[in-house]
Amino acid sequence: MTLYLNAVLTAAIELVFFALFGYCRNRSFVYVCVLMNLFTNLTLNLVISHYYSIPFLIGLELIVVITEYAAYAGLLGRSKKVFALTFVANLLTFATTYGERCKI
Repeated sequence: MTLYLNAVLTAAIELVFFALFGYCRNRSFVYVCVLMNLFTNLTLNLVISHYYSIPFLIGLELIVVITEYAAYAGLLGRSKKVFALTFVANLLTFATTYGERCKI
């Protein structure tokens, strides 16, 4: 999958996921969600294009979850629900985009 297609797919999947929980009624959240996903996904994929191992990738994914949660919490307020949804959304896109590569 190309770098940009992967980033757009990730942003779309996570946006739909958050829409299922009613977060996309907030236009600011939609912008933050799309921009954060494009930024974190492109950054992650550029880094792993130079060095790849499953433990390294999982560590980077955890950094992505924390980074995205920080952005969402800045907009919506800190909550366990927002953290959990951020974690599950990233788990979903991780399985979708890296599942075959990691043999999930």
